[in-house]
Amino acid sequence: MSCKAILWPALAAVSMGACTAIPEIASDYEYPSQEILRYAVCELRDAYTELDDKRLYPHFHAQNYSIKIALQPKVDREFSARVGMTGKSTNLTKRYSDSWIGGAFPGGGAPGAGVTVRGHQDGTVGFVIKSVNLLAKTFVMNCDTDWSPAKHALAQNLGIRSWLLRSTLAAQPHDIQKVTDVDSHSFQAEIYVKFDGAGQFTYLFPLGTDYASLGAQNYTDQFLTITITYDPPKKPIRVQTIPGTLSEGGEFKSIAAASPRAVSPDARTRLDLLQLQQTLGNLQVRVTQ
Repeated sequence: MSCKAILWPALAAVSMGACTAIPEIASDYEYPSQEILRYAVCELRDAYTELDDKRLYPHFHAQNYSIKIALQPKVDREFSARVGMTGKSTNLTKRYSDSWIGGAFPGGGAPGAGVTVRGHQDGTVGFVIKSVNLLAKTFVMNCDTDWSPAKHALAQNLGIRSWLLRSTLAAQPHDIQKVTDVDSHSFQAEIYVKFDGAGQFTYLFPLGTDYASLGAQNYTDQFLTITITYDPPKKPIRVQTIPGTLSEGGEFKSIAAASPRAVSPDARTRLDLLQLQQTLGNLQVRVTQ
């Protein structure tokens, strides 16, 4: 079999792999955003309901926190094709042998040449919540039933409530509370799923071997990130107006503060920075020697 006979099928496979290398963001079946968000809100509501108990947490202001829930599915896809030839010729009269290969396969594997195509895609969505709204009596959410039969791993017992309670309790003793208070919380959960497959075809002929191999893998990295920051309500500001004429005196007026049920602009900015800090801290750094 000639080189062209084996290279053309491999090149066609590589071209087809390049067209399908860019993956799509995980579907709702793989990453049910609504169910994951609802479960996170349920755990947060239970946690802040318990944190609002002044008998257990007398120094904690459960109504004065802003929360950001970020959902981030990442998808990577890789397609690879390898082709190669090996052979050996012997001349009994001169008693010597020649061995030859077609291409050089990197990584120390079988001899050959090939192409690898990789693609990546991810998406991020953030939801902001004020803890006072979780504690409102008018807020009703079904957290016991109405879950999908195949409950996602990020919509199960992640320990969000346990972490918030334990970390808050650490600053509640009176001697510690004199010098510190809970400023922020953060929580991150990650699920990694990988699928792969490969195959190889080999053709033997008198002087050597032709072979071709194809492989592909698809893996998703699914994140749930929760960041929390202290966001107390702002008090109204009293200002004195400038008099219209010299005979008129100014009067004092109160400028209404933002609603205590709304996340303040400062808190939104800090939540973004906290989330960025957590993302940078979780980056894996690969060091080569």
